[in-house]
Amino acid sequence: MTQDITTRLLAAASVVEIQQLAVRYAHALDARDLEGLSDLWVSDVWMGKAHGEGPAAVRSYFEPVLRKFYRSIHMIVGHRVDLVDAEHATGQVYCRAEHESGDAWVVQAIAYEDDYRLQDGRWLFARRKHHHWYSTPIDRAPTPPSFEDWAALGGPLPDLPHHWPTWTAYWDKGPDARRATTRAPGAPAGPCATPSLRSEEKDEIFKVAALYGILIDDRDWPGLDRVFTEDAVFVIAPRRDRPEVRVEGLAAIRDFMHGSTHPVAHHVTNIAVEGGPDDATLRSKIVGTLPKARAGSADYRDKLRRTPEGWRIAERIVTIRVPEGTTPAGSAD
Repeated sequence: MTQDITTRLLAAASVVEIQQLAVRYAHALDARDLEGLSDLWVSDVWMGKAHGEGPAAVRSYFEPVLRKFYRSIHMIVGHRVDLVDAEHATGQVYCRAEHESGDAWVVQAIAYEDDYRLQDGRWLFARRKHHHWYSTPIDRAPTPPSFEDWAALGGPLPDLPHHWPTWTAYWDKGPDARRATTRAPGAPAGPCATPSLRSEEKDEIFKVAALYGILIDDRDWPGLDRVFTEDAVFVIAPRRDRPEVRVEGLAAIRDFMHGSTHPVAHHVTNIAVEGGPDDATLRSKIVGTLPKARAGSADYRDKLRRTPEGWRIAERIVTIRVPEGTTPAGSAD
C-alpha cells in the first residue's frame, strides 16, 4: 500500500510539473524571454534543418516568430497529461492566444500536442506540435473556408478539428446534422482570408462620409483636408448633354468647390463600406435640399486610403440623379 501511494504521489508530482511547463512556456513567449524559453526543452531537441539542435536552436527558431506580433497573451485553458513511463509523457494543451499585429488584435485558438522527457530530474519539452482552429481579429467571427485571417503571420492554415480522425468519423454518421450546423464542413482550405475593416475603422469612414456634407454646407473649404487626400480626384459623371467634370488635387478641389453652386444642405444616407486593411470603397447617397422647397439626389462612389492622419477619400465619383424628362440643375455635388 505504501509503495502504491508513493508511486501515485510521484505520478501526481510529475503531472503538476509538466502542467507548469506549459504555463512557463506561455509566460516566456509573452515576456519575450528567449533564454527562459530555451531552458524548457531537452538539450538535444531538434528544431529543424534551418535551426539545428539544442537551446541555441530554440532561440533561433522563436526569435523571428515573436517579431511578427508585439503584445501577446497566451492563456492556458486546459492541459491533459498522459504518463508513458517514469521518464516519458505526452500531453495536449488548449490555449487561447491574443496578439497585437499592426492595427489588428488577433485571436488564435490553439491545441498543442506535446512529448515530454525527464532529463536531469526535470520534465522538459522533447517535441511540441502546434495545431489551431482559426486565427481572426477579435471583432470578427472566424471566416471560412480558410478560417485563417492573419496573413501577416505567414503560417500554415488551421488543421483542426479535421486533424482528429474521430471528428470526421462522427460527422460522417450524421450528414443531415452536419449540413444543418455549418456552411463550411470541409477542412480549412484556400488562401488566407483577405484582411477586412474593423468596426472602429468603419466608424471612422462613416464619419468621413458625414463630414464631407458638413464641410460643404459650412463652406469650410480649408477643412476639406479632413476628407480628401492631397492627390485626391473629384469627378462628376457625364449626364445628358453635360460632359464629365474632373478635378485633380486637393488645392484644385478647394477652388472648384468655392466657385460652384451647392445645395443648401447635404443629407448623407445609404452608406456601405468594404475593403481593408489599407484601402476601402464607400458607396453613399445624398439628398440635397435646394431653394424653393426642391430637392435633388446623387450617388457617391469613393475610394479611400488609410493615411497617417486617418482615412481619406482618394477618389470620389458623383453621379447626379436626374428624373426622366427634366433638366439637370447646375450643381457641383
